[in-house]
Amino acid sequence: MSRMSRQGSPSLSVIISTWNSRSYLKGCLESLLAIGIGNLEIIIVDSASTDGTQEYLARMSASYPKLNLRPVLMKRRVFWTEANEIGLEHSTGKWMCLSNPDIVFNETFLRLLDYCFSNEDAVVAPQLVYPDGKPQLPIRLLGPSFLIVYTYAGKFLLRLLRRNFQFQVPYVTDGSPVKVDHPMGSLFIVSRRTLERLGGRLWNRGYLNAVTDSDAFYNLKVHGIPVFIMPTCRLVHFSDVIYKRGASWKDYDCWYGMILYFRYWRMKPIRVSVVFAMESLASLFLSMVFRIFKPNSKPIYSPRERVRVTYDNMRGIVDAWRFKL
Repeated sequence: MSRMSRQGSPSLSVIISTWNSRSYLKGCLESLLAIGIGNLEIIIVDSASTDGTQEYLARMSASYPKLNLRPVLMKRRVFWTEANEIGLEHSTGKWMCLSNPDIVFNETFLRLLDYCFSNEDAVVAPQLVYPDGKPQLPIRLLGPSFLIVYTYAGKFLLRLLRRNFQFQVPYVTDGSPVKVDHPMGSLFIVSRRTLERLGGRLWNRGYLNAVTDSDAFYNLKVHGIPVFIMPTCRLVHFSDVIYKRGASWKDYDCWYGMILYFRYWRMKPIRVSVVFAMESLASLFLSMVFRIFKPNSKPIYSPRERVRVTYDNMRGIVDAWRFKL
């Protein structure tokens, strides 16, 4: 489909939540401008950035009216889930594309749109790749077993799940859409009609960052809404850079988010809480023992850092139980 014929296509709202990501947001918006999608609105929910993002958005809005930029400037720090819900509330398009600011769009995104416009009751995501071209693997199975990979034994368990249970879908090259439970949550498209089936909300309330995409996709699964990966749409995603920059919250937030997730979906939350607490305390104990018997070895965490991590994990578990569902 040509760029000119795209002008008559159904409307699309691109919702981008951002915080101090101006350099990545610049590449994201310029790539959207380059592929020339018509009947488009771009809603940027900025979480009180201090890196000049708001000034940059003002300049882009004035210079490129074709982008139809609609900044939503927050005066406080809002996390990913809340920012996306705010963006959805401000959107007017028949389809909503929820995107991270560190995505680079290209012409293959038009194939994704064509598939979405023909499959209104499905949620569709691209094949995201790292800057070096390696694929970021979507998850085929979603449920309690998924969250095991967040534990310290996660890398080993993930290898077993990949090999024995097809836990993650390998990169597919034949071009056919692949049905999954959980694509990479950094970009996906949902129709207005599907959102209405969910009562207007993709997420449950109370999350900060961790497992928020898992909650949304499990919500879709419960409502019988299929999710597909479009392998012929390959978009670059700078995920590691953004994650490392924001890693200071992860010890508290991952435990908090996981317990809240298990509580809401009634996935044996008491048992999971006990397991996570025991694991965190055991890690602290083993770290101290290792320090005694191997004083000259460089540990992953210093004793002081391990105490902090354990404290943040336990605080996250307690706060998740204090939150009223």
